[in-house]
Amino acid sequence: MREFLLGHKANFVDANDVLVGFDNSSNCCESFGWFYSDTIPQQVQDGPAPSDLNTYVFDTEFFQRIDREQDDSIVIFKLLSGNKVLYLCLHNTYDTYYSHGFQLEVGGKILREGSI
Repeated sequence: MREFLLGHKANFVDANDVLVGFDNSSNCCESFGWFYSDTIPQQVQDGPAPSDLNTYVFDTEFFQRIDREQDDSIVIFKLLSGNKVLYLCLHNTYDTYYSHGFQLEVGGKILREGSI
């Protein structure tokens, strides 16, 4: 899987042409972004992407949303590389007004979309 930052969009694309897109535009009064985790997180984490990220592909069957508080959400996509599991976690903490859209596409067909 590779990351592409284009204008106000962050795109995550794997070798099977599966794409997760995320609105990367900043408005005001929000803290948003993404991170990778070896486990399903219960809070936002910090750290670099793994060095072998390009060996992972999306598990299109897995999706989880965690709404920790009224204005604090994480959406989670599962990545697989052999027997290794990694989670791409998109997050947003906001003041009830600003949100960030996301979508999961396979071959141009949208399988899941929403906002956090």
